[in-house]
Amino acid sequence: MANNVIAVYPGTFDPMTLGHGDVVQRATQLFGRVIVAVAAGHHKKTMFSLEERMEARASLALLPKNSSPTRIRNRCSVTGRSRGNIRKFGVCRHMLRLLAHSGHLPGCTKSSW
Repeated sequence: MANNVIAVYPGTFDPMTLGHGDVVQRATQLFGRVIVAVAAGHHKKTMFSLEERMEARASLALLPKNSSPTRIRNRCSVTGRSRGNIRKFGVCRHMLRLLAHSGHLPGCTKSSW
């Protein structure tokens, strides 16, 4: 991490999204200081006023890291593993194999040929 480097993230942020917050969160891990510059954007037709966008940015900064539902969408319900998930069963491939072999998944049987 470069502690003496200042990063500037400019934009109109209309509206401020969780994706913008994710970029800022990642930038804080890479740089010593991150400045989020909310521009007035007179040439753009914005949905919210500058004050409303500044309030949205401040309230988004107060949210906990794992408050976004997309961060936990694809996790195994047993182990919490984020890779190799089978959405139909809500578990990862390792647990799918273990549960299917032990007969704990209704409608799923072990195939043998």
